[in-house]
Amino acid sequence: GLDAVVEEGQRVGGVGEVGGLAGRFDQVFHELVGMSFREKHAELRLARACELLATTESKVVDVALESGYQSLSLFNLMFTRRFGMSPGKWRRKHQTAKVPGLSAA
Repeated sequence: GLDAVVEEGQRVGGVGEVGGLAGRFDQVFHELVGMSFREKHAELRLARACELLATTESKVVDVALESGYQSLSLFNLMFTRRFGMSPGKWRRKHQTAKVPGLSAA
């Protein structure tokens, strides 16, 4: 699906960069999906982070890395901009299962 296309595009250094097609790719992608490739990729990374925060007891830094962020501070910034709260606060509010060893404070 689309998630796999976005993931593959990031893995190989960006879909559409080959042969100077980046601008056209971005235009077509936006027309089809309703957002830029970069925006969709960011959305998928944050969705993965939410999944991990809600279902694991992994440290926030590990969730950031697993979600494709190389910097905890950038992850915190992007997450807070999108959801209006820190990843830790989001986890406490949205955790789907009580994971042993995870505090509610």
